[in-house]
Amino acid sequence: MKTVTVMKRVILAIFCLSILTTHLSAQKKKELVNTPSAEEYISLYWFEKAEEVLAKERKALARKRKPTTRQDSLQEEIDRLRIATHSTERVVVIDSIVVDNKDLLSHLTLSEESGKIILASTFFENPADTTEATVFLPEIGAKIYFAKPDSSGLLKLYSSDYIDRNWQEHHLLAELDNDTIQNYPFALADGLTLYYAAKGEDCIGGYDIFVTRYDTDENRFLQPENMGMPFNSPANDYMMAIDEINNLGWFVTDRNQPEGKVCIYIFVPNHIRKVYDKHLYSEEELGNLARLHSIAETWGDKEAAREGKERLSALRKTVKEANNKPDFLFILNDTVTITSYAECKSTGAVKLLKEWRETDKELQVSLRTLKMFREGYRNGEEAQRKKLTPHILEEEKRNELLQNKLNETAKAIRSLELGMRGI
Repeated sequence: MKTVTVMKRVILAIFCLSILTTHLSAQKKKELVNTPSAEEYISLYWFEKAEEVLAKERKALARKRKPTTRQDSLQEEIDRLRIATHSTERVVVIDSIVVDNKDLLSHLTLSEESGKIILASTFFENPADTTEATVFLPEIGAKIYFAKPDSSGLLKLYSSDYIDRNWQEHHLLAELDNDTIQNYPFALADGLTLYYAAKGEDCIGGYDIFVTRYDTDENRFLQPENMGMPFNSPANDYMMAIDEINNLGWFVTDRNQPEGKVCIYIFVPNHIRKVYDKHLYSEEELGNLARLHSIAETWGDKEAAREGKERLSALRKTVKEANNKPDFLFILNDTVTITSYAECKSTGAVKLLKEWRETDKELQVSLRTLKMFREGYRNGEEAQRKKLTPHILEEEKRNELLQNKLNETAKAIRSLELGMRGI
């Protein structure tokens, strides 16, 4: 009887051990399935964990005497990205918004003084142009920077000056790296600092944001510098824009976004580049900061973050109010003001109003250009003053002609419109 009982216990123990073994095996398989790949760890900038996975893969391949080409390539990428993350700029990011790629320009709420970013197809009135090339038009309106395909079909950056009411021949910025695709230019008000995006071998990935400065002695732009992380990533990063009036910056990226979507980050620009101390952060922490895992993690300077948010809120309010303003304002008399063509009683007045608005735009550009020339004269050396003198005289004459034309057109509009209204 005892022998039977013992046998039953042995059989039960074997059965339980079998179930436990099966469970552990299933659990092990589940763990293997859920273990992130080296590529997944690299995408998170968790390089030590990625290297652990690669080491296990190499060991397994060595036993089978198989090549480790893929693992070696990934290690090279890790080494390259590790250097970039260890130089991550310490920048305060105050907001981020995800928008459709086709609508991103309308979400860059720059002040008027910062200039405008326009699609090249719109600026050059070429609806057949299907590229995403952009044009940067400074507030002064005397020079533009833009991208267009070169003879090989690759996008390159060009500039053009506005002289005698015409845009001059396009000038290729040949001093920039000619082996890259270039787009999305933006210049600061100093006229010397140029941001743009490029795609080439020296990029972290896709498009990267670069900055260059104009050398007035050599009359050329200097060697461009990669902006590094967190601005750049293995994804496409582009459209850097700085609003110096409000001390705010924008850049666009498609990192971690589905097809057709981009994320716009708004940040507080540094006047002097500062980087995170790699001795105070773990590699994972540096990786999170570099890939902007959470913008709240960048608020080390809470006062700068708070003030930046206040400036952004005020700017958005100003832009919203400006968008709600009427198309134009034309004073007909002491009691009547016209703010749209639909309010006109005379078709002749509508035509003249369009001419009046175009003349007014030309006058505003002329006034800004004259201001720029006069500032250059006031702050320049004798040689520069001599060079600017004829330009100042010419612009003053143009200013006077435009003002006279504006006054004559306004007088004709009032005559037609008041006559139709019987006033």
